[in-house]
Amino acid sequence: MSRTYYFLGRRNQSQVMGSSMMFTFVVNGALFGLFLGVVLATNGVELSASWIAGLVCAIGYIAVSIWLGARIYFRFWRDYTPQNPGTTPDGTD
Repeated sequence: MSRTYYFLGRRNQSQVMGSSMMFTFVVNGALFGLFLGVVLATNGVELSASWIAGLVCAIGYIAVSIWLGARIYFRFWRDYTPQNPGTTPDGTD
């Protein structure tokens, strides 16, 4: 993976932030926050409190999604055994 995914050079945060995974997390978090804000506002909660609750839920959703995604990713690489014995998990031979 280190040879194919990072073929343009060393990996950095811009590759992670620009990934489809992050896009999905942010869009889902925004939709979740908007949904919660609308539900609260239509049930009589003050508008500013609805905005704050929606924002907190959106940020929380994104943070939890990143944390869970990172756990799965790093667990995979920790337990990974290469099929080719000459290749190590970090991509060196």
